[in-house]
Order: sequence, then structure tokens, then C-alpha cells
Amino acid sequence: MERERVVETSVRETQGLEPMERRLELMESRLELMDSRFERIESRLQRLDSPPPPTPDQRKRQEARRQLIFQVTAEDPPLSPERAVPQSPVEENIQFRGLSAEREEEIFRLCHHGGQLRPDVYAANVFMAFTPFHIYKRWGKSVNWSGSNGKSQLPPNLKEHIHQQVCQRFPRMSGDQWQKVRNRINERLRSPRKVDPESQRPGYGP
Repeated sequence: MERERVVETSVRETQGLEPMERRLELMESRLELMDSRFERIESRLQRLDSPPPPTPDQRKRQEARRQLIFQVTAEDPPLSPERAVPQSPVEENIQFRGLSAEREEEIFRLCHHGGQLRPDVYAANVFMAFTPFHIYKRWGKSVNWSGSNGKSQLPPNLKEHIHQQVCQRFPRMSGDQWQKVRNRINERLRSPRKVDPESQRPGYGP
């Protein structure tokens, strides 16, 4: 009789352990599922921090957009014949001024306006930094980005150099932003500065 009670007690204890083991197994399964989800989230965050290289189709679209940047566009209102500015000869290519890393960093800091980055302001200041000032003065009111309205266009190597520099700081610019870049540089050419902004600055190179 005593032996039967011992066996019965042992069976009840065993039956009580089984639900506990099942609950532990269920908790372990849930923890594994959570770990898997966390790994997927972490992988997605890493992909956002380090975007993959562009695909061939994306490269084609980027190249098409880059070519569009250098096409003739109606950046300025058409001039009437009596106000048209005669073209002045523009070098096919020019030799740029040097731009140190310290000066470039300062130009980038200056393009923050109202808590927002302004690629057009950055590009205009880079344009002034690259272009020899005596050439810039000669271009005043007779040259613009694409050569519209009877004006001469900027040398291709200068436009390409500006494009590369801007893309290093702003790799994902829209078409509207590039239009603002052209307009801002054209404004510097319509209203020439009288003083070289690069003179007497640390980081200036001839």
C-alpha cells in the first residue's frame, strides 16, 4: 500500500513537470524567434548605413541626369534684342585654382542656412574658389552655365569639376536641386563680385 502511494506521488510529480518543460520549450522558441527578428532588423539598418553600389540601370539614370545638367536650359528670362549681351571669348578649358581640404570644409559649413544644407550655395562658393578671379571678372554678365540667351557657356572642364565636387558632398541630388545650382552660379555671373572671396584666406592656392 505504501509502495502504491509512492508510485502515485511520483507519477503526479512527473505529470507536473511536463507542463513546465513545455512552457520552457515554448519560451526558448519565442526567444529564438525574437533573436532572428533582431538580426533581420540589424541587417536592414546596416544596409541603410552602407547603401549598395548602384545597379547598371541606376548608373544609366545617373548618367542621363548628369548629361541633362550640361544641356542648354532656359535658366534666365529671354533677353530682348536691345538688351542682349554680346558673347565674349571663353576658353575651352581653364586651369583651376587649388582648393585645400580645410577651405572645402569651411565652404561646406557655410552652406548651412536655417538648419538646412544648401547645395546651391555650396556649389556657387566652390565655383568661385576654383575659378581664377581675373577670368571670373572677364566673364561677368557675358557668360552663364549653359550658354543660353546669347551668352557663352562655362568651360566644360570647369562644369565637370564643379559637378564632381558637389556630388562628393551631395551624392543624391534631385533635378530641382541641380537647377538651383545652375541658377545660383548664374547669379554670381550676372552680378559679378568685386572682391575675390578667396584672397587672404587660409587654404587658398593659386
